[in-house]
Amino acid sequence: MKKIWLIIVSLLVVGVCVFGYSKFKEIFSPVHGIIVYSSDKQKLDEKLKNNDRNIASELTIEGKYNHKSDSLILNEQSAEKLIKIKALNKVSKSFDNYKFKTLKSLSKTPILWSKKNTSYISDDKGKKFSNLSYSYVVLGESSVTSNILVLNEEDYKSFDSPKEYVSVIKEKRSADDALQDYLIKNNQLHNQIFHYKQ
Repeated sequence: MKKIWLIIVSLLVVGVCVFGYSKFKEIFSPVHGIIVYSSDKQKLDEKLKNNDRNIASELTIEGKYNHKSDSLILNEQSAEKLIKIKALNKVSKSFDNYKFKTLKSLSKTPILWSKKNTSYISDDKGKKFSNLSYSYVVLGESSVTSNILVLNEEDYKSFDSPKEYVSVIKEKRSADDALQDYLIKNNQLHNQIFHYKQ
């Protein structure tokens, strides 16, 4: 009987240690994801080329940035690519506790991803693009812009705002250490780090 209790206690101790180690590793492991924004594709490509040996994987998409509404505008294809690499997270909030869940699929467009719902986003010429659905989704683990608006290809092409390129990078180095190597002068949007999940 003593042997059975000893085995049960030993298994419990091993289980607690394994679970504790995995939680410790999850909380304190270095962050390797970097999101770089640039309106200048050539400068962005230079930064990516200069850091090529330290990049495990990278995806660059084209979007548009509307300064007035602080909105990143994406077409469906770009949004799908970000979903595929698990760079978009749905946010839920309970009191001051935020929870992030990887976005699995794209809803019917147009869709607004924002902390606050609004009935439309205007382009630089004042043309209004209304959204059919709304959700609190962020790129990475925070949002550099107030809104992300996803449009079908036709509406995306007609949305009048300057191009903004977004690179989602899995760095071999700690993102905290590597972030300065991706800084591009005169950027409107700031780069960010995040836990790369792929």
